Amino acid sequence: MIEPSDIRPVLLSEVVVTAAPQTVLVTGLGSCVAACLYDPIARVGGMNHFLLPSGTAKKGAGLQFGEQAMPALVKAVLQAGGQQRNLVCKVFGGGAVVPLLDQIGEANSRYVMQYLADAGIACVAKSLGGQSARRIRFWPATGRVQHSFITDHVEMKDILETEKSISAVSGAVKF
Repeated sequence: MIEPSDIRPVLLSEVVVTAAPQTVLVTGLGSCVAACLYDPIARVGGMNHFLLPSGTAKKGAGLQFGEQAMPALVKAVLQAGGQQRNLVCKVFGGGAVVPLLDQIGEANSRYVMQYLADAGIACVAKSLGGQSARRIRFWPATGRVQHSFITDHVEMKDILETEKSISAVSGAVKF
């Protein structure tokens, strides 16, 4: 059974890494992407949650772009004891939950897959694209993931609010 103290939300623009076997990293995704990276030998891993593939970050904005968030996740897992040759990844998100933002989810999905290929990191599972938001639970020490599509209207509303904030970052869509 998962204890509330073992659950660690991964918020937009964050990277969280741990080797604690009881810790579960959780996030909700629309067009954003989360990469769940881990070393099954060292039993350490982490998750990121990024908004767009690339862009110019404002000071203090965190790791909102994949081009920042992916290298930061890899670096953090390696610093926590992972080995580059052992790293594997599972990726999620990139959905078109807001019709006008479908190109952002596609761009995020393309970016994360290209990054992993360029870095020589195997993607062993993925759920990208589509029109549904997702809920992800990740056990970094084992690589286990629970993935579900969100049908709850309250949770979906929270994700849609985040999606709407994309316009302020990308300049592509105004709400």
